Amino acid sequence: MMQLCLVSKIILKLGFTKAVIGLSGGIDSAVVLYLAAKALGAENVRILTHAFRVFFAAFG
Repeated sequence: MMQLCLVSKIILKLGFTKAVIGLSGGIDSAVVLYLAAKALGAENVRILTHAFRVFFAAFG
């Protein structure tokens, strides 16, 4: 819980009230998403995902 309080303090001190998180499907982006949603409220967080296989097929 202490980490969440620290994240909340940093985000709010920087003046952010909303966030856009790029979600890759890995555990690290999932943790960032969770912390942002807890710190800012889920209604203030938007998610961007990418279709890696489609991108790779088109440009790989």
